[in-house]
Amino acid sequence: MSKTNIKDNLILPEVRLKLDLDTGYKLNLGKLSFSSYQDQIEKGSKELLDGSNREIAIAFFLDSSKNPISYLVVALGTQDGVTFNTGEVAKAALLLNASYVVMVHNHPSGEREFSVDDLIITKKVYETLKNLGINLLDSIILPQGKKSFSLRNDLQMFYDLIIKKQMQEQRELENFYIEKVEEINKNK
Repeated sequence: MSKTNIKDNLILPEVRLKLDLDTGYKLNLGKLSFSSYQDQIEKGSKELLDGSNREIAIAFFLDSSKNPISYLVVALGTQDGVTFNTGEVAKAALLLNASYVVMVHNHPSGEREFSVDDLIITKKVYETLKNLGINLLDSIILPQGKKSFSLRNDLQMFYDLIIKKQMQEQRELENFYIEKVEEINKNK
C-alpha cells in the first residue's frame, strides 16, 4: 500500500485490519538496510506520516526476533491529538501472532514531548498487551521536522518530563488553593 493510499484512505480500523491480514499488506521499504528494528520502524513511519497535518497512530507488530511483520494505521486524529481503542491494537497483535508492538504517532505541531494524553494511551496499550503476554517494546513520537522521541531510548528524558509535569501540576494546585483561601478571606 502506498503512502498516498494510507493518508487518503479513511477506512475504519476493523476494515483496515481485515484488509491488512487478507491481502498481506506490509511495510515495504525496498532494499534499504537497517541496523535495527528501530531504524526500520522510524524510517517507515516517517515515510507514512511525512507532511501530515493531523496526528496519526500506527502500531508496528514484531515477531519474537524483533523483526517487523506488519503494521496497522490505528487511528487518524486531529491536528493536536489522536485517540483509539487499545483493543484494536491487541486484536491485530493476536491475529498476527506478534510478540512485540511498537506504537508510533506524529506531532504535526513539531512538539517533541509526550502529552498527558499520549502517556495515558501508552499506559493503556501497555496494560492491554501485557495481559495478553505481548510486550509493548516502545512508543515513539515523530515531531514534524525534528528528531524522534522514543520512550525506550530517551527514558531519562521521559522521567524528567514526568517530574516536570508533576511539579507543574503541584504548583497549579497550590495556586488554586491560595486563590480560594484569599477569596474566602476577602468575603468575610
